[in-house]
Amino acid sequence: MKAIIAVLLILAFGICAENLTAPDKKEVSAETATIDIDTTYIVYYFTGNARCATCHKLEKYTRESIEENYAEEIESGKIEFALVNFDEPKNNHFIEDYALYTKSVIISKRYSDEEIAWKNLDKIWKLVRNKEQYLAYIRDEVSDFMEPGDN
Repeated sequence: MKAIIAVLLILAFGICAENLTAPDKKEVSAETATIDIDTTYIVYYFTGNARCATCHKLEKYTRESIEENYAEEIESGKIEFALVNFDEPKNNHFIEDYALYTKSVIISKRYSDEEIAWKNLDKIWKLVRNKEQYLAYIRDEVSDFMEPGDN
């Protein structure tokens, strides 16, 4: 009898644990289909102490694309642009968190102040010489990353 109870407890724990560790398998019902005001996005530009002209351009273009395309979302607090110097000791954890090896743009999806997903926009270095393509890339990637109804 104890063995059966132990097996049932293990199965129940496994089912609960699977549901807790799979946030991307989110069920949507008619009740939860509305815009979730707890979901926010941060567009990070990560830089270091040493900054060249191209590094400044990456920041400028990223900021410009976000501010031009998401002014309403910025005002409402749905999207935030953040400049982060990963060379500062308090920000060193971002290097490991996002596997950073150079200046980067990362989109972070947050729910109730907890990060639930992120994406590295790894084409920024290839596109930085063409401002229009760069601006469109940032705009499109952020739009694609956001949940329907968030933008």
